[in-house]
This record gives sequence, structure tokens and C-alpha cells, in this order.
Amino acid sequence: MQTQGVAILDNRAAVPLPSSKIDTPLFRVKDLDEASNLIAEKICPHDMIVTADLDQLDVSFRGIMRRDFQLLKIGYGSHLDVTATENRNFYFAQSTLHGSTSVYRNHQSVSTKAGETIIVSPNTRYSFNLPSGTQRMVFAVNRCFVEKYLEFMIGHHLSDDLFFKLQVPCQSSLAIWADHLRNLNEVFSLHPALINNKKFLGTQLEATATLMLALFSHNYEEELATREDNGTPRKVQRALDYIESHMHEAISVHTLAKEAALSARALQYAFKEHIGISPSDYIKKEKIAAVHAALLEADPETNITELLFNFGISSHGHFSRSYRKVYKQRLRDTLQGRFN
Repeated sequence: MQTQGVAILDNRAAVPLPSSKIDTPLFRVKDLDEASNLIAEKICPHDMIVTADLDQLDVSFRGIMRRDFQLLKIGYGSHLDVTATENRNFYFAQSTLHGSTSVYRNHQSVSTKAGETIIVSPNTRYSFNLPSGTQRMVFAVNRCFVEKYLEFMIGHHLSDDLFFKLQVPCQSSLAIWADHLRNLNEVFSLHPALINNKKFLGTQLEATATLMLALFSHNYEEELATREDNGTPRKVQRALDYIESHMHEAISVHTLAKEAALSARALQYAFKEHIGISPSDYIKKEKIAAVHAALLEADPETNITELLFNFGISSHGHFSRSYRKVYKQRLRDTLQGRFN
């Protein structure tokens, strides 16, 4: 089945969003109290009031729910007023698939038609009005993930919480976001097992966070747009210097992040962007090179286990395999080869 776009219900140009192929049923109930309890348990507490068409109440949640993200297709059937009373963990990108949605936060409000998306931030009390038959797609991304990714992009810790403005972006931005949702739908439908692939999910979440920060208006957008990349950042260089000066010690990523004044996740992103590999892979590469140089200078009677211990290496078997993969010979071969 090919992905179908939804119909546009008014004269205003809007971008067709994909009908969700991620159709795993999560729950479907026709009792308001039961629906409220399930939503509170699985997402966050909601107060829901049916304002019309009570006989059409049919609360349906389908999709994917994981610790770092949720991709949901949601319908309520009846005309509802909904207030989210607590959300601390997710940024919710809420896309209207069919019908319309009016969202209220403090003294602000925005209405979205089919094909339009807004992002609701955590720790903000908001409510929305859903006419009968409205269907939505909600992409919820873990708050810590998005904020750490933003820290990586701007190169420092956040001075204030990230929050998105309550407004619909331009049509070009909506088109890019719709393509992203469409691609995720297709990939997860064609290859369901990828939902359990942590590395794949990590890259998709990075792509999602990038688009959220680039396409939707928020309080860091000006800084993000004007940031220049002037080579290796100072904090990354600090981490490199620490590795070099502590080569004879066991170095953990946690310790390295602390020395660089970054979170472990931000350090991972920074290394991948500016060095091309992860911090742990960089440490391993440098230690392999250092051990190789030490073996070439060592006495023939050198105890290799002690030499590795002096470089803070405790997993000798794993290190030996990595060394052989790089230099195509065993540690002992390097040592003996110098004297043969």
C-alpha cells in the first residue's frame, strides 16, 4: 500500500502529511475515564471533557512508544476539550492529519488545519480543542535528547530551557517536516526490526532533533542560525589534550566529558562532528598507537601485560585483538620483530 496524503479541508495551502503506516494498536476505548487513565499512564496526565457527540467517543492510540520517542496516530471521535496537566519529558510535534486543532497556552492560541504542525514544549500547561473526527499524528522526542543535541549544536550548556513558540511554520518548513514523517513511516513499515536497532534510532532521532530546531521557531533560533564553526571547539581540544596528558591512565568518557565541561552525550556529538569518531574509539586509537611506539622502544624481556597495565589497559584480550587488527601482528610479534 502506498502512503496517501490527507485531504485539505480549507482554501489555505497546507502540506499533505502521511497516513500513518505505523499502525500497531496501543489502546482503543470508548469510556472517557478509562481513556484518561491510559493516557496518563502511557504519556502524561490529561483532563478531557466531551463537548459534543458523546455517542461518537472512540479514543484510539496507534503507533510506537519507546523511552526516547513516541510516534502516534491519535483519534478521539467526539468533540473534546483536552488539557495536558503535566509533561516534563517530551517535546510534542503535533500534526493535524484530518480536521482541525486549536491549541491554547497562557494567553496565546493557534489553530492548525490538516497538514499543519506545531511543537508543544515540556513544563508548559496547554489545552486544545478537537472537533469531532479530528485525527492527529504526534511525534514526541525525549526532552533531554533534544536539549543535549542543541547544546552540541551551539557549543555550550543551555542558559534557559528550550521552548518552542506556539506558531505554525512556513509552507516550506511544513513540507520538509512532512517528508521526514513520510520517510519514517515508510522505513519502519518496510523494516519493522529497525525499531529495535539502537544505532539506527539514534541517527533518526538526531535527524528529527535537527529538523525540529531548524524548522520550528524557538528561543535559541537566533543563536543557532548565527553560530559559526571555527575549527575544533575549545572544549573538544581540551578533551584531546587531556587524553594526551593522561595516556598512562584509564580514561573513561564520563571523566573526559567532565574535563571538557560537556555532558557525555554532547561530547559524543562533538567528537563525531569534529574528530570523525566517538571519544571511546579515539582513546582506543591513541592508546594502540602509544603501545605500538612503546613496544618499538622496549627491551626484549619486557612483560607485555605490565606494559599494557602502565597504559591503563585492563582488558588485555580485547586490546590485543584491536591492536592486531590495526598492525596486522600480535603485540609479541612487534616486540620480537625489533630484535629479529
